Order: sequence, then structure tokens, then C-alpha cells
Amino acid sequence: MTTDEAITLLKTIVKDSHLDNQKHLDLTLAPAEDRDQYQYALMLIRQEVARGNMTEEEVKNTLGLIL
Repeated sequence: MTTDEAITLLKTIVKDSHLDNQKHLDLTLAPAEDRDQYQYALMLIRQEVARGNMTEEEVKNTLGLIL
């Protein structure tokens, strides 16, 4: 899985928060049989941040978590 594929997959589980103008990733939106793929995608993105290839803010912007 590439970083772009991981981001595309994770975008499908972005959910509006009960707090105004906030969003978050919700793994319960992922189909149970595919949950491992979503967890892997999240791990891949976290590794990219840890390696310095992306910043937290870039990830949040790309996923649409920041309004």
C-alpha cells in the first residue's frame, strides 16, 4: 500500500465530531472484514510522520480533519 492509497482509504472513515467544526477518524465506519487494511493504512501514515516525510498538519489537512 502506498501513502496515497492509505490516505484515500482513510478519507472514507472521516466522521464529523459531536463537537462543532471538528472531524476525526472513526474505525467503526470501516467494514469489519477490511478493518486490518484501515489499521495498516493508519500505521503507514504514522510511520511517514515519524520519519519526517509528512507533518501532523499535512496529514490532517490531506484527510480533511482540519476545517
